[in-house]
Amino acid sequence: MTPTDDEQGDQSYTRHFSFALSSPSEPPVAVHLNDGLSGRDSTDPDDVGLHSWGVSIVLSRQLCAEPARFGLTSAALGPCPRIVELGAGTGLISLVLGSLLPRLAVPSAAVIATDYHPAVVANLSADIAANFTSPPSPLSSSSSISSSTPRKPQVETAFLDWSRPSLVAPLDNKADMLIAADAVYAPEHATWLRDCATTLLSPSGVFWLLTTVRQKGRFNGVSDTVEASFEARDRPTGADGRQLTILHAEDHGKTKGVGRGDESRYKLFRIGWA
Repeated sequence: MTPTDDEQGDQSYTRHFSFALSSPSEPPVAVHLNDGLSGRDSTDPDDVGLHSWGVSIVLSRQLCAEPARFGLTSAALGPCPRIVELGAGTGLISLVLGSLLPRLAVPSAAVIATDYHPAVVANLSADIAANFTSPPSPLSSSSSISSSTPRKPQVETAFLDWSRPSLVAPLDNKADMLIAADAVYAPEHATWLRDCATTLLSPSGVFWLLTTVRQKGRFNGVSDTVEASFEARDRPTGADGRQLTILHAEDHGKTKGVGRGDESRYKLFRIGWA
């Protein structure tokens, strides 16, 4: 969608997304969120999460089209799985999971969208609230019934600093799945992400990470730090002595009409204990 002049002046606007499921008879997963422009404050480069980046759209599309490939089944996840998104930004992936999982016979999942920047966390909370509020019934009376009825959220948000992760609720229990998209924008981010994941992931858990490969601009080569970080011999160990390791990696071509001009391709990592 295209923002209006007023919305461009405010540097934020509502975006609507729709993702088809594997079964054509099923209605698509629909999400709407407040999208903004990163870099509003030139002294604060960490506000990149105010914008929905192309890779989050690509991963959301894949999750809906091939959920079993990512272990999004009741058999793989169990009745009450905990899924934590790292660097959630506008919350697109978490919101997609919150809508998708009940359709996959996983109605009691705890999806926790985390981020670090205060403005990003505030916008993330607003996006979650907007997607988990039922519209008013046309038969309801405004004098007797609220204009909107909150539904039980399938997603909650939490502040998380990768460099100093605090395991307070709702992050006080290990995650069955971690997921992140385009979360590395500086060389140190990959190390922080790895160490934080080592702290958060359960012994049988899996970490899905989709990165953008950029071959020009200020983020050129940053994606290479992911593999270097997860292959470092001195990386931390879990309680049982195992280390988080890249178990599988595959390249994905850039999707036409999605993402920015500096994006060359994407790389999907399945990371687990070994």
